[in-house]
Amino acid sequence: MRAFRFIFLSSFLFAIHLALISYVNSTTLGQFVKEDNVSIFFTAASIISIVVMSVASRILRAVGNVRFSAILFLLSITSLLVISTSTEAKFVLPAFILYFSLNVVIVYCFDLFIEHYSSTENTGKIRGSYLALNNLAWVSMPLISGIIISKYGIQSVYGIASIIIAIICTVVLLSQNKFKDKKYLHENIFAIFHKIQKDHNVKDIVIIAFILHIFYSIMVIYSPLYLHNVQNFSWKEIGIMFGIMLTAFPLIQYPAGRLADKFGEKNFLIAGLTISAFAIMLFAWVPTFINLGLVGFAAILFFSRVGAATIEVMCDTYFFKGVTDKETGVISAYRIIAPLGYIFGPIISILILNFSSYTVLFTFLALLLGLGVYFATKIKES
Repeated sequence: MRAFRFIFLSSFLFAIHLALISYVNSTTLGQFVKEDNVSIFFTAASIISIVVMSVASRILRAVGNVRFSAILFLLSITSLLVISTSTEAKFVLPAFILYFSLNVVIVYCFDLFIEHYSSTENTGKIRGSYLALNNLAWVSMPLISGIIISKYGIQSVYGIASIIIAIICTVVLLSQNKFKDKKYLHENIFAIFHKIQKDHNVKDIVIIAFILHIFYSIMVIYSPLYLHNVQNFSWKEIGIMFGIMLTAFPLIQYPAGRLADKFGEKNFLIAGLTISAFAIMLFAWVPTFINLGLVGFAAILFFSRVGAATIEVMCDTYFFKGVTDKETGVISAYRIIAPLGYIFGPIISILILNFSSYTVLFTFLALLLGLGVYFATKIKES
């Protein structure tokens, strides 16, 4: 379907814009606040995104998904333009909080578009393709971002990102002009979590997704610091490692999604959690005894993401097989897990690192992934 293909194109462009600026956000904030306070703004944005998601079903019932998406895109463009043109903290910091808080909500809107065009039988194929295509953007864009910044300065990437969002907005408005919203269900937050609590399969998959996002938050924030400050790798070497690491996502997720449609998600989910847990345990302890070097660390990080890519596509496939695009409250609760992970992950890390070491932090993370295996064994095969 033409409209469906344009949603895939739009989500890919959205991933490109995210990958273009994600690795420079901390540096941008660091120009206006102390480095120790940078995480406060990510936390504030995550809290705002949770608040917006909690009322998203009401907004959708009032204006529909196309108009809601357009509003979000216009707000994102405005905030990106402020960041790209202003040099005053009083403008840049609120604009960043607004921009960062919108991203989770935009992904939620894409979920509703994709779920609208999907059927249960091909959910794995569609979700695997969606995730693989989006993650493909993350392999090359950080390098391109570095080239742009070195030539035109750090603010230039935000200006380019605003242009990409403008293109996405145009594509969505033109391609979805005949989109017909379902009669979205409105449930209060307590009813939604009661529904999740009542269905142990949904509850367990949400718990596993939460563990995955804690994993992402801790590794994104602290693995570069560990590799640079403790293992003494240069940022160029770390960039090479991460480039190798991120190739796991586009390589794994499309075939994994197709296999999920054919064989179910449960065993693949257990395998993914086990692989990631084992890889992170190696990441924590092997450097204590052996000098791994760039290749050794890149290999461990790659296999940790092989597991993570598998977990991600299996969680999404299993979850979206069990809901429809009318159930906006349950879908919003599922997407709230991402910002929650970015709130709890740093808090856990700070508590551990204040009393112990990176080795203990990554060991805890491996054990947390191992706990995910327990929840995966409890779910009923789709």
